[in-house]
Amino acid sequence: MTTSIRRTISFHLLVLLPLLAQAGCRAADAAPGACVGPIDVRSQDDVAALASCRTVDGDVRITGSGVSDTRGLEGLTSVRYLIVVGTSLRDLSGLAGLREAGGITIAANPVLETLQGLEGIEALDGLVIAENDSLTTIAALAGLQRAGEMTVAGNARLASLAPLSSLGQAGELALGR
Repeated sequence: MTTSIRRTISFHLLVLLPLLAQAGCRAADAAPGACVGPIDVRSQDDVAALASCRTVDGDVRITGSGVSDTRGLEGLTSVRYLIVVGTSLRDLSGLAGLREAGGITIAANPVLETLQGLEGIEALDGLVIAENDSLTTIAALAGLQRAGEMTVAGNARLASLAPLSSLGQAGELALGR
């Protein structure tokens, strides 16, 4: 391969692939609404862009204080992994359509009060709920029946884990204040 061809390929790999990944690029033969992750959601404009996705083959990473509302994502039904970190969200109500996720991490969201929106999740391979200073209830997880590794820690205002009483099967569990 000539040096010129290598440079051209390198350019395309360095410039185009990250742009396609960031945009949630769809495969040409994918079903409408089928998106490919990882998809980073850092603003309300990113929330609006994700609204066309029904499934995401990859991670959805909702991060940063520029995200204060998940409304518009009700049609999202499946993701490989959902990450919600450092947002301005008070709840997750816009994720009410979510039924399948391999795992969920919800951490360091200072104003998150409830996990409302996750009621449809029945099974997870991993769950982390940590350092959400205003979280008072995890009632939305009452339907969770199976979880692999679970960590619930550092949620100072969370008074009860009773909503997890329907959990029939759990792997490793780490709890803390």
